[in-house]
Amino acid sequence: MLSAGLRVGPFEVERLLAEGGMASVYLARRHGPGGFLRHAAVKVIRPELTRDPDVEVMFLDEARVAARIRHPNVIRTESLGEVGGQLYIAMEYVPGVPLSTLLGELNRRGLRPSTPMALALALRIAGGLHAAHETHGVDGARLNIVHRDMSPQNVLLGVNGALKVIDFGVASARDRLYRTGHGGVRGKLRYMPPEQLLGADVDRRADLYSLGVMLWEMLTMKRMFRGRDDAEVIRLVVAGMLPSASLHVSLPSPLTMLLGQLLALDPASRPRTGRSIIAAIRAICSEALMIQDEDISALLWGLLPTTLDELPESANTNFFDTREMTTLPHTAVERFTVPMEPTKRVESRKRVEPPPLAEPLEDTTTCFDRTLVDAPAIHPPTFTAPPPREGLPLVALLLVVIALGGALGAGAFAALGRTPPAQTFQTQLGPS
Repeated sequence: MLSAGLRVGPFEVERLLAEGGMASVYLARRHGPGGFLRHAAVKVIRPELTRDPDVEVMFLDEARVAARIRHPNVIRTESLGEVGGQLYIAMEYVPGVPLSTLLGELNRRGLRPSTPMALALALRIAGGLHAAHETHGVDGARLNIVHRDMSPQNVLLGVNGALKVIDFGVASARDRLYRTGHGGVRGKLRYMPPEQLLGADVDRRADLYSLGVMLWEMLTMKRMFRGRDDAEVIRLVVAGMLPSASLHVSLPSPLTMLLGQLLALDPASRPRTGRSIIAAIRAICSEALMIQDEDISALLWGLLPTTLDELPESANTNFFDTREMTTLPHTAVERFTVPMEPTKRVESRKRVEPPPLAEPLEDTTTCFDRTLVDAPAIHPPTFTAPPPREGLPLVALLLVVIALGGALGAGAFAALGRTPPAQTFQTQLGPS
């Protein structure tokens, strides 16, 4: 662990931000002439792994791959350097918390994100992933980047509401120097698609599957795959044993259809690009498009004020005091969350075949949770009998018609020398 004040290239370490299995990330500052000061997140290989050549090659790959991606929803890689044999990656510093922290606080309060809010977050994740998937190399050819480790822990929510996809440490790309061995698996098991768990080659649709798991969990606030151990989780994922989101939450049918497509066992049945997911969400829920970064920020400050206040440099990116807000923290929790619903029945898992990708996703059903979830219970309608009419009552008139019909029928049968058959009459409600 690096001590405060230690220099890493042009950066001076302030404090540890996070630790992973391969590297640690520090908040550091860079000074320049005339009082210039800028903060950065500096990533370095853990001391015990500095002599591992595979780790070094993976670290270099991460820097080279991530530096090519340019999108507002992807953390920006600024530079790669080496000092005294120690490699480091300098990235933009965004004070914030992982999506997993937000979901954990919501779970503690018995809440979940509203459907528009969950879809607004998914829109931003899909945009960042699409940018990564479409990134080209210096030769002009697509790099075929696949993140391979999409999870709530690798989605950063800034205090100003900016969402960033982070950590391309295990990403695959066309010209990576390090290749995972045949059958090798890297990433978080609960969010991996079946083909990745089986050690097969993956493409961008693997990341879209992971996004589907994240969206399912945001909407239901349940773990999609729950097992006693990793082996059971793998068995459920590979078999395509998907729980139904409808057991936990009321969703419009087009959204249920989109989830089924994202979580398809066969990659060919999933949406092909992040852009197609964005288009689908726009068609399903226009309310998600109206949610701005400042709304996400207000929700974070409404739920995690102490946590955000303790983040370094959070005051410089919190714009509550510098511009008029349309949503304030004390109202954001009410606007953008809803109570979690109890499970409707005993959950059973089954393999679900996704609807065809060609089916339209548009629907007139609103995605506002206040309409779908919090509306009062629907009861069978009650009918008021119409006022009596002048003249012959309706029931009497029907009896007369039936009687005349029976008489005419009997006369006809008599003329033919036959006996009419016995008849049994039933009401529209069924047998008596």
